[in-house]
Amino acid sequence: MTTVAIKPVTVSPSNVTPPVIANAVQITNVDLQLGKSASAYVCLGVLGESESFTLLTRSTVAMTDAQYAKWGADDDYAVNCFLLNANLERA
Repeated sequence: MTTVAIKPVTVSPSNVTPPVIANAVQITNVDLQLGKSASAYVCLGVLGESESFTLLTRSTVAMTDAQYAKWGADDDYAVNCFLLNANLERA
């Protein structure tokens, strides 16, 4: 599991709670179809002072075919692709 600080985004976890500002993501459950594609859960949340992560929302994000073809062994590249495809930016 990878936790990455992101530029703050407003998240509405449900229609009951007020919007919350997410400042981090965790990339989890990477699903690889070797030679074909990859997807992962991008979990938006709040990273606290003690490095604790509070989950707000989770969505599945896929790499494009071109991104997957360029991945290689650099997992940081994969994280950047998932962030890009989820319209998120590193802090």
